[in-house]
Amino acid sequence: MQNKGFVLLIFNIKPASRATIALCLWPLRLIHIALHWMSVPRSLDGFEVTAAVARMLDQPMLWWQAVGLFVDHFADWERTWQAAIGDDVQEQKSVHALRSAAANVGAQALCEVAASLEAQLLKKRAGLATSVPENLRACLQTSFRLTWLSAAKAWKAGLPGSTEGQC
Repeated sequence: MQNKGFVLLIFNIKPASRATIALCLWPLRLIHIALHWMSVPRSLDGFEVTAAVARMLDQPMLWWQAVGLFVDHFADWERTWQAAIGDDVQEQKSVHALRSAAANVGAQALCEVAASLEAQLLKKRAGLATSVPENLRACLQTSFRLTWLSAAKAWKAGLPGSTEGQC
């Protein structure tokens, strides 16, 4: 019940103060992530875990934190990206953000598909192409869905008290 009261307290505060409080609470999100330390997977569909962990100072927990942030920050990416289609600048920014994040967490196949679409969008913006092949978008959509779902399921299964993936 204390948490509900705390949340209500935050919503009764002015919006500017709420943002300040949210920033102050950010360390609590990191503590929540740290609770996952025992459930860091050694493999994950769509991810090159060994290479990603190596890039993160050989610290599996650091990689796992990045995966959690990827799941959280890109949960509504597909909707935002689809809304940007038709605006080459916004679509390119959206695809670039996904490409960068995918590279950071070791989702190499997703990164490569996003890089292909981003390159085509840049060509179009430069006047070197007249359109973007729809198959590039379809490939990105499929790759994103599979990769994000894999990460989200693993992340959820690692939550304390979760029974997903257990007998």
